Amino acid sequence: WTSQKVKGAYADNLNSMKVVAIPVASATDQALHGVEEDGDASLKETCKDVKHGGTIIPANGTCHKLVFDQTLWQSLFTVNASNAVAVAFFTEHFPTEFEATAHYLKDKNGEDIEPVAELPEKKSGDGGSTSTKDDKPWGKVI
Repeated sequence: WTSQKVKGAYADNLNSMKVVAIPVASATDQALHGVEEDGDASLKETCKDVKHGGTIIPANGTCHKLVFDQTLWQSLFTVNASNAVAVAFFTEHFPTEFEATAHYLKDKNGEDIEPVAELPEKKSGDGGSTSTKDDKPWGKVI
């Protein structure tokens, strides 16, 4: 997971961001909706600090607080998804707010991982949203 400073600061001058990573059986819209309530609830829990260079291990009911290294232009975190076929990510902010030159999620070869499904869903044809809930992009991980 990559979080970069944009125009000299992390998004909204933040020091951290909450992330929930839940292992799911498949990278589908149905699987994402199946853990949506758990993801939303976990974001409200006390989160475990994960500093630059630390590891996120996907688990239901676990919230991670990514702590950005303010002395660096980007903070990197490893997602150990060895226990999951796919991972549903729920985040406090849009992950793209932390992109300057690199995508927020990459595989072990450095290739971008794009979300297979997102909340809220976009209306077909116009790119707008049909939900009032915060976005929670996710994607299949390694």
